[in-house]
Amino acid sequence: MYSIIFFVYVDDGCFIGPNKDEIDQAFVDLKNPEIAKNEYDIEDRGDLADYLGINFAKLKGNKLKMTQPQLIDQVIEEVQGDHKGKFTPKSIPAVSSRLLHRDINAAHCKGNFRYRSVIGKFNYLEK
Repeated sequence: MYSIIFFVYVDDGCFIGPNKDEIDQAFVDLKNPEIAKNEYDIEDRGDLADYLGINFAKLKGNKLKMTQPQLIDQVIEEVQGDHKGKFTPKSIPAVSSRLLHRDINAAHCKGNFRYRSVIGKFNYLEK
């Protein structure tokens, strides 16, 4: 019995678990048609660095940092439109306890972007 999890999305998969030896053995077992009751064409690509557009970085204390820079870059690209290079993302997250209001002194935004698409991507990132 294993104490690992195997995530699969279409044709991408990854193992996670507290014991690397168990992960290695599960991988070997999946490649063995007698044990797996099927023949799977899988390959080991080493430690998890990127899965479904999510980047993983190992931190101290067995912690993982997960980021989605590609999706963030897509949102910035979509919102900037003709203003490329004018806006840069900040590494400091917005304060979630402060309500944002319209800036009545700001210049009128002439941006032409797909509002629903951008908000959908923000909602996805937030989850």
